[in-house]
Amino acid sequence: MCILFFKLDVNPPTDGYKLILASNRDEYLDKPTKPASWWQDHPHILSGLDMRKGRVGGTWLGISKEGRLASLLNILQPQLDRNAKGRGPLVRNFIKSDVDCLPYLQEIAKEGQLYNGFNLLVMDLPRSNSIPQIGYYSNMSGKDPELLTPGIHSLCNAIIDKPWKKAIVGKRKFEEIVNSATKRTEEKLVDQLIEFLNDDTPHPEPQINIQCNGELTLKQQQERSAVCVKSPDLRCGSRTNTIILVNAANKVKYVERTLQEPIDIENLKWLRNNYDFNLSSASSSY
Repeated sequence: MCILFFKLDVNPPTDGYKLILASNRDEYLDKPTKPASWWQDHPHILSGLDMRKGRVGGTWLGISKEGRLASLLNILQPQLDRNAKGRGPLVRNFIKSDVDCLPYLQEIAKEGQLYNGFNLLVMDLPRSNSIPQIGYYSNMSGKDPELLTPGIHSLCNAIIDKPWKKAIVGKRKFEEIVNSATKRTEEKLVDQLIEFLNDDTPHPEPQINIQCNGELTLKQQQERSAVCVKSPDLRCGSRTNTIILVNAANKVKYVERTLQEPIDIENLKWLRNNYDFNLSSASSSY
């Protein structure tokens, strides 16, 4: 269970942002994860990493100094195919490559049936004044990969054409925040977006139970209907918040707030990592 909101402006004001992105990674608390850092084998790429046996090195969201960005959200389904291909490399491979968004997704679509359900978002944010590319593909939609128009979008654990209520309601709140982004400092904008990502207000959604063939209790459905998922009974929930800001001058701020491992559900401890860099050079701080 994950959710992502973003605004892409191809012609931002000088004090504005080319990209504002806010994302929650929802996952079981016992799955080992490396907090966001620069990759050792590709030091121009920044992301958190899956550290599970057999899945080491996969990721759900990342960005490169060259402006390559990708995010993967699973589609909620009642039965997972344990023999399906791992989805983590779908993000990793795009960020490492220099293939345009649509051709990359078209290659993935050729073997889309080999994976469990997913939404895949890919972006190329050029340092020049050329128009950024945004590509989207879901192997559960029955549609070909497509290019999205700039603007405000939201994705959750359903296909983009049938969003859950929390994605619809959250998109409106996200729009309010980002449309007044220049009225506050960068730090206050980040704090407001993190507060937004931690809203656990339920937005009842029948589709959640339908996608699970009625296997969830009413309580579990309510937990999953919020932007911030908290499900202590199943030991899962929104364990990582990520904010990515790219201003008009191509300066990037990457902020990750994530649960410290090992995770004690009775005594949650959070880590916050901040990275500030340009699309041509980078430095990090903690």
